[in-house]
Amino acid sequence: MPRKSVLIVMGTRPEAVKLVPVAREFRRRGRVRPALMFTGQHVELLRDALAGQDLRLSVKHHAAVAGRAAGGFPGRLLAVMRQAIERVRPAAIVVQGDTMSTFTGAMAGFLERIPVLHVEAGLRSGDVIQPFPEEALRRALVPFVTYHAAPTARARLNLLKENCPPNSIRVVGNTVVDALYYNLRFESRLRKRAKREGIEGLLYQLRGQRIILMTGHRRESFDGGLASVCSAVRRISTTFADVEIIFPVHLNPSVREIVYRELGNVPRVHLIGPLSYPAFLWALQRSDLALTDSGGIQEEAPYLGKPVIVVRELTERPEAVECGSAQLAGRDADRVFRLVSDLLTNRSMYLRRSRRQQPFGDGRASQRIATWLEEELL
Repeated sequence: MPRKSVLIVMGTRPEAVKLVPVAREFRRRGRVRPALMFTGQHVELLRDALAGQDLRLSVKHHAAVAGRAAGGFPGRLLAVMRQAIERVRPAAIVVQGDTMSTFTGAMAGFLERIPVLHVEAGLRSGDVIQPFPEEALRRALVPFVTYHAAPTARARLNLLKENCPPNSIRVVGNTVVDALYYNLRFESRLRKRAKREGIEGLLYQLRGQRIILMTGHRRESFDGGLASVCSAVRRISTTFADVEIIFPVHLNPSVREIVYRELGNVPRVHLIGPLSYPAFLWALQRSDLALTDSGGIQEEAPYLGKPVIVVRELTERPEAVECGSAQLAGRDADRVFRLVSDLLTNRSMYLRRSRRQQPFGDGRASQRIATWLEEELL
């Protein structure tokens, strides 16, 4: 009797990073066949996420159509999803996070009456436009989801407040911790990627200096917010001669235009291309702190003992703030500068914020998800 298939839908590299451990776990067990579908525009970023994982796309043709034609438009993307469902005939669909691919994949499953499992369910910032449009998408897809895989107890409570049936929710942890632990097991592979992408050489040149690893890409920051954060970074670079800022700049043209305009010629600010996940982990491990609007870094940094200044007004990951790893700075240049300066000048504060902690699980989220779906499908 043929094995049942699970269609795993990925639209961005962060989704791929967090879903690869799930696909790998299904493949390891051998009871359910994982069928991977990619709907994003940057296929090279997907190849990076799948590198070394012995995983292959199952829906290559549809992924190409989605990347070139759908461009995030729900109608076209939904049509692509339904074609993929017809081809794979999955017993369940797995989506992750809060992107248009997540929302459309869940909707397609609902319309075809196929159970949908949502990985990283229940995250809420409390403001429908922060982050934009992710908060709205994660709220809107709830009615389409059969199984809510919540990363934390707070995420479960958020879902219960929205009247999700208690038996449809399980707290499993965050699969990014699975990805983090898996990659850290292969230090030679991390170093090889870091060397290939130039980040190891850059870090070697900067040895003896303190390193701030910076990222920024949120759309709600485009209207002055990202420029304000860059202003704080300029001030940091002129105030602290022993501090270097490394900024892998997102591919989004709007991000690149702002960042290169504001920081293109600033001393001790190194603007580089996007890094693969292994190379980025290599850099984060060797940094002193992170300055970011990324959700993933808020999740990863506590496990590595790296303080994070979050340049957002709200976060859907308050666990990182509560454990002391992360601190919300907003986008005001003076506040961002002050909070970074506090970490750079107050050694006892830095050491308190650098304790390794586990607010998002134990690295076995994928096992719990696979067990749950196998219980339901087999």
